[in-house]
Amino acid sequence: MKAKLMLAVCLLFQSITLGAVNDDATPKIVAPIQSDMPPAKLAQLVAVYHQKQAIHADLLNASHAKPAKIYLNELIKQNSPYLLRHATNPIDWKPWSKEVFSQAKAQNKLVFLSIGYSTCHWCHVMEQDSFVKTDIAKLLNQHFIAVKVDRESHPAIDELYTQALTQVTGSSGWPITAVLNEKGEPVFINAFLAHDKLKILLTRLAGMWQNNATYLNINAANVMKLVKEQHSSAPPLKWDPRTLASTVQKVITQLDKVDGGFVGRPKFPSEGMLLFLLDSLTRTDDLILSGLVELQLDKMSAKGMYDAIHGGFHRYSTDTQWLVPHYEKMLYNQGQLLMVYAQAAKIYGKPRYKAIVKDTVEFIRQWLYQPGVGLYSAIDADFNGEDGAFYLRTAAQLAQISDPLRKAASMQTYPFEHSDKFGIYFTQPDASPSKSIRKLLAGQIKQKPHIDKKIITAWNALVIWGLADAWQVLETPDIKQLATEMGQTLWSELYSPSAQQLYRSSFNHTVAELGTLEDYAFFAKAMIRLFDISADKIWLERASLLSKSALNKFKNDSDGFVFSDQKSGSTLAVNVTKTKDAEVLAGGAVMVEVLQDLWLRTGDVFYRQQLKKS
Repeated sequence: MKAKLMLAVCLLFQSITLGAVNDDATPKIVAPIQSDMPPAKLAQLVAVYHQKQAIHADLLNASHAKPAKIYLNELIKQNSPYLLRHATNPIDWKPWSKEVFSQAKAQNKLVFLSIGYSTCHWCHVMEQDSFVKTDIAKLLNQHFIAVKVDRESHPAIDELYTQALTQVTGSSGWPITAVLNEKGEPVFINAFLAHDKLKILLTRLAGMWQNNATYLNINAANVMKLVKEQHSSAPPLKWDPRTLASTVQKVITQLDKVDGGFVGRPKFPSEGMLLFLLDSLTRTDDLILSGLVELQLDKMSAKGMYDAIHGGFHRYSTDTQWLVPHYEKMLYNQGQLLMVYAQAAKIYGKPRYKAIVKDTVEFIRQWLYQPGVGLYSAIDADFNGEDGAFYLRTAAQLAQISDPLRKAASMQTYPFEHSDKFGIYFTQPDASPSKSIRKLLAGQIKQKPHIDKKIITAWNALVIWGLADAWQVLETPDIKQLATEMGQTLWSELYSPSAQQLYRSSFNHTVAELGTLEDYAFFAKAMIRLFDISADKIWLERASLLSKSALNKFKNDSDGFVFSDQKSGSTLAVNVTKTKDAEVLAGGAVMVEVLQDLWLRTGDVFYRQQLKKS
């Protein structure tokens, strides 16, 4: 059935491949083009726009320059930088809600779903290519209900449709472009679509929905059936002590023996895999394993994957050698790689790994930390309309570095594709000449790229966890203080004692969305790590409170830990679970670790009982 399904969707996708200026100083604010928005509703949105424009002008003006008119949709009410960026598209975008699907049923329309995030390069490209264009807006507003989702704010929605996309195409990526029926099942799903292909797709699907909705619904149900099968109850696992050793050997066979990491491209840090292997090295003297882990750690920190100018890690490498990165920087990478290099420093005792830990902490402090607010979530890859431009230098800029200094630092460059600029790395990054060049290069560009200032609970918690590991390696008081300050800020800003509710994110001191499993699990783990480095029982008490709430909200007797609060009235067609480490560690696995940590630190038999049930 899967083969037939993929063939049907591929045929549908292949079929779509055939195929005045206002001088006024103040642009007019209008409703989305050809929408039926009542004047009273538009007036409400305009009032919100004027309130937010003073604070978020960069986001609200991101998609246009000196427009004759500003279109305004319901996303203006949202509290996500990504959604606010699309609030002035001519499309009548709506946020994800139950009402969207009720409206789709009542009006007999399909739902057009676009999932992305604010620092996503191809999301920016698709916006400029399609979502600011009135021809696309007319099609969507007339024939579809258009929904925008920030994947970082709604990870369960993103996970569901990422799984559906993988089932259909064999891969995943953002933006996700999906067309759904009233049940939320995808009648079509893919990633980035260029303007002309998107226009043909929308036209044909609108016609097919009117003439052959049954065919589309059958196809959509089959996609969702495949996704549901991934979440069907598995038989109880009988633990075999040999499982760890056999898993290590299986991983070894998949690793690149020349450049480290998993074979192929692109190369991701795969922090979950590294943490597993580093943990294994604490129990074994496997020299082959030790060498492969060390190889990846050395390559990642010595090439373009690591920002040789400002510090911090990019999201992934586009090639097999960790040389040319995708230039966005994500908070979760920094937190998890802090854990990785701190643990590696303990095992290998290499000064370079300690230097990476120190540099990464300073990058986080200088670029992402806002006292009393938390840690910002990401830094955009795009800069002045160019991918990676903030991190690249022209030949003229590099000429400012003398040849003797360049030689002393063993400075290396690589050309960036479709550009006249070069990336930089050092074979001796911790030497004094390298530090001198870093300072010079950092001073060449004063403006910073766009930073997503959304505070995500789970990602902040990963950094607190990583800082605790870093302190145990470096033992510098400022790291411990930073971890403690962040823990208190996150608790004050994102946890409501009266509602006993943890929130997923905040932006401009306003919380949004209920916390997911990973928010509770990662934050509880961070609290435990703060207890470990301070012996202050308040952190243990908070970890206990979070873990008991998580068991109540996310523990399912048949499916284990599910991603979203079972009592929140989720609109998802599938109760999403996530058992594998991906960009971030699996929330269910971390929750099991939290239960074990609490049992060992408190002696409370409750946690041991829950651990056995998990």
